[in-house]
Amino acid sequence: MITVLDPRISYQSLLDDCEGDTLLRTHLEESKAKLEAHYRADYAKPISTPVTAQSSISSISAHSPQKVDFTSHYNKRTHLNIDEISEFFKLPPESFAVDPIQWWAGRRAQFPNLSHLARDILSIPGVF
Repeated sequence: MITVLDPRISYQSLLDDCEGDTLLRTHLEESKAKLEAHYRADYAKPISTPVTAQSSISSISAHSPQKVDFTSHYNKRTHLNIDEISEFFKLPPESFAVDPIQWWAGRRAQFPNLSHLARDILSIPGVF
């Protein structure tokens, strides 16, 4: 599961490495499916992006009635449904000079939910 989130190794490269080894390919596919299920169950949520809402009171003076923007009720936050994990799997691999944890920290804006999962998983200390 960890290797699938390493931005230096593309998912396609991992598939290519499994060529001719059906057991290894099955393991990779199962790991990817488990990762996607874990991401969707515990990390994926709609991304809210603020929409600039104009003030409902455009101008008030002592001699004029209060002007109300009746459309402001409909001008709320927009929820975008971006499949971050699918978008990540489409990216080309990064250079091996890149630190994966730093890479994910730098991609928080692009992958807010998936970067949280990746940093959680990649920061688990290894056992020798």
